[in-house]
Amino acid sequence: MNPAQDLAPAPTPLTTPDATPLTDNKDRIVQTAELIPGAITETGGVFTQHLGIVDPYVQKDPERAAMITGEIEAAIAEIRTMGYQRHQPNPFTEQLYTNPNCTMARWRRAIPGAEALLPLYEVGSHLPDGTPIDDHAADLFQFAADARGIRSRAAAMTWVVENHVAKYLQDNRIQWLSLACGAAVPAFRTVRDLQAEGRDVQVTLIDQDAQALDLALHQAERHEIPRHSLVLHRQNVLHRSRLHQTLDPKRFHVAEGLGIFEYFVNDVRKRTGAQSFLQVAYELVEPGGLLVVSNMLSTHPQLAFTLIAIQWPYIWPRSVPEIVQIVREAGIPDDEVQIFLPDDGVYAVVAINKSIDRN
Repeated sequence: MNPAQDLAPAPTPLTTPDATPLTDNKDRIVQTAELIPGAITETGGVFTQHLGIVDPYVQKDPERAAMITGEIEAAIAEIRTMGYQRHQPNPFTEQLYTNPNCTMARWRRAIPGAEALLPLYEVGSHLPDGTPIDDHAADLFQFAADARGIRSRAAAMTWVVENHVAKYLQDNRIQWLSLACGAAVPAFRTVRDLQAEGRDVQVTLIDQDAQALDLALHQAERHEIPRHSLVLHRQNVLHRSRLHQTLDPKRFHVAEGLGIFEYFVNDVRKRTGAQSFLQVAYELVEPGGLLVVSNMLSTHPQLAFTLIAIQWPYIWPRSVPEIVQIVREAGIPDDEVQIFLPDDGVYAVVAINKSIDRN
């Protein structure tokens, strides 16, 4: 038995709602991202702008969102009081996952893969493998800060890309690159918007996980992205020489690694990491093009719940100054960088506008 668990108070259970059954919906979950006027700060020469995000689930049921948020915050307070650390057994993780028949137990097996993120983008009636989504899981998928952050970083990327394309790209044809694409839901939502405007978008998807690429093909069909618009490569995004054998440098108008950057440690000696990834991605963007990545913030309001209760592995939350430093160490000039902060406080979205004069 674990002495820490013997001494720990029983965690406050998350309420079981009297919710109507959720149904699958092929319609897109629409979010709007808009710049909050005047909310601009500076971190050592890099401008940071705040984005107001309208989350469809919170907007639909703000009272329930507030209740679930309060319950999660109470759990976080108990976690801090008891001093639980990341990867340490604790009663909150047991509560979430112990019942083998519950949605969360099955969902945990998909972490941290692309399959685990799909029900956070659109909360339907089942997980991708057919497991029914129970009310407890539905509450977390809709209202936990992490789930909101996954949706808001996608909405922020759409806002950033669409503004960049409207302002800078005269060519009707757009070459899009998604690095470590996963199921590519944020990419496909943005691409569908651009195609609806009459743009011819060609999408190249890179991932080393065959299952992720299969999920991406399915999501492309759901988002009505023509198959002839897609090119898929199973490859590690850090293998620069192999990637350059597959892809031409300076080819892409838009490149994004929305879901992978936070998994890379900083470059240490011969170990490649976050700086190397940015260098590789930057090389693939044409002069005048756009590179977008994101990183979970170390000030994430429910970070303890994500890392200690949910036990999401491998990620490296960072502060805005830490992100800025990594971008600099990758050799990218400050004047090409903007950081966008959705108002839920979970993620920073980094937009790098590669100068037209860059070789």
